[in-house]
Amino acid sequence: LIERNMLQYVILKTLSSIFAIVVICSLTFLIATIVRTTGMAIIITVVVYFGGVIGGNFVSSSTIFKYLLTPNLSLSAYLPGGEPLFDGATLEFSLIICIIYAIIFLSTGIYTFVKRDIY
Repeated sequence: LIERNMLQYVILKTLSSIFAIVVICSLTFLIATIVRTTGMAIIITVVVYFGGVIGGNFVSSSTIFKYLLTPNLSLSAYLPGGEPLFDGATLEFSLIICIIYAIIFLSTGIYTFVKRDIY
């Protein structure tokens, strides 16, 4: 039995979820700039996310697993009482991986958006 401050736990859980939402929204932005259809971008993002979760289960014993996006998105695993998805996982490592993915998604999306002729 773990005793903790409930308000602090809810705030930390919310912040970890918001961070994951920002990273997923950057993926959606990238796909929306490529596909040009919002509905299709959302559908593709959901399929890619769940495909990453399912595909991650197949490669969970491999060393590449810790560099995938989906196992690092669940930052709530680092809260007290949670278990990280792989050995050697730290909050800092997962944050860095998620930030790198977000930068790649956003920079590619912005580059694609700027290169298109929109008049």
